[in-house]
Amino acid sequence: MHDVLMTMNTHQMRLGLEDCLDYGYGFARAGLFPETAGILTALAQELEYRRVKMPEKSQSYGQYGYIDGQWPEEIAWLVEQTQDLVTARARAGLLRGLMDWQPNDVVLQTYDELDSESGWHKDFSSDLHIVVVFSLNGFAQMKVKTQQGAVHTLSLSPGSAVFLLAPHPDVGSDPRLAHKVGHPLTDEGRISLAVRMNVSETHRANQYYYASA
Repeated sequence: MHDVLMTMNTHQMRLGLEDCLDYGYGFARAGLFPETAGILTALAQELEYRRVKMPEKSQSYGQYGYIDGQWPEEIAWLVEQTQDLVTARARAGLLRGLMDWQPNDVVLQTYDELDSESGWHKDFSSDLHIVVVFSLNGFAQMKVKTQQGAVHTLSLSPGSAVFLLAPHPDVGSDPRLAHKVGHPLTDEGRISLAVRMNVSETHRANQYYYASA
């Protein structure tokens, strides 16, 4: 692995995480340094993606996933760094139960210029505590609707990271925010990578295509 080039902007990521805990979503404009986004993009471009259509998103895209640590070392580094960041915030007492976040689900998604923007949707309830989505390549706009109904626009670019609050299994309220992602803004398309804790085996089997070990 390219150890020297694998770097995360922990300051920006920490601020994005804290905003997420306060407001339901957070944004780090440069969560990964360009060299790191480039390494992960090169890895992602070597994969063969399954074309899927998600009715709840009104969108189709390419998808490739890894589960339970069955991922290459570059992604293992990213998962570990992200989990360490969340765990450190949990120790500060910022969200009850966040120490329980054990990411076991990494999904890469590709979008091309022909893809329409997604409809308004929420992430699956089986993704617990928090969802972190990195933009590896390409540009797009994402809109997030707050609990008060305000719509905020985020400019996604290589290295940016979005944090979305997800359900806690012991809390009855639903913190998930509706959001939508626009089509890629350039003809190079777009690649994103989501890090999640998914607790539904049925959900995995029916909704996602995963790599074999």
